[in-house]
Amino acid sequence: RDCGLGCRQVTFAAPIASGAVFKVSGDFLVYMGNVYPLPIFLTNLRTSKEYEIEGSVEHQRIGPAIENDMVVYATASWDRTNLDMTLWRYRIGECNRYPLVTRTMTNIGRPMMSFSISGDMVAWYDSAIAGAGIYAMSLWGGEVIDLTPDHCVCYSELFLHGRTVVFEGRHTG
Repeated sequence: RDCGLGCRQVTFAAPIASGAVFKVSGDFLVYMGNVYPLPIFLTNLRTSKEYEIEGSVEHQRIGPAIENDMVVYATASWDRTNLDMTLWRYRIGECNRYPLVTRTMTNIGRPMMSFSISGDMVAWYDSAIAGAGIYAMSLWGGEVIDLTPDHCVCYSELFLHGRTVVFEGRHTG
């Protein structure tokens, strides 16, 4: 069905996650499915071809975010003693994903989330560790940068543009 000039309508064959967040960059749409453990899909909007970029059965997924040909998302895995969260980088067209950072969760139910990519950087909200706050790092690895002087479970969605991160914090109530 025609949806107007410059418009692309995407129809999904399978149900998507309730409250799913769709992220678009150029010709690509990334989103999560709704069947546990929530697979991550990438759709090429030019060809309407859909790819599952993360669907391993041992992980719960969180995210994703996309910019140009780069996708980031987190997984949570349980080894019967620890619940570990890993932030992954996936480049469209490559076969492998690459881990950026892994955190052992100190409080179950507090994840890494709200990912934003700009250039060669990624920023996210991380409450998987006791010092919940906003963090950033290079998409190619390296040091994790703590961006918040006050740590609490009180930060909103964030947006990264270049080297600027915008977020709302309610650490004083």
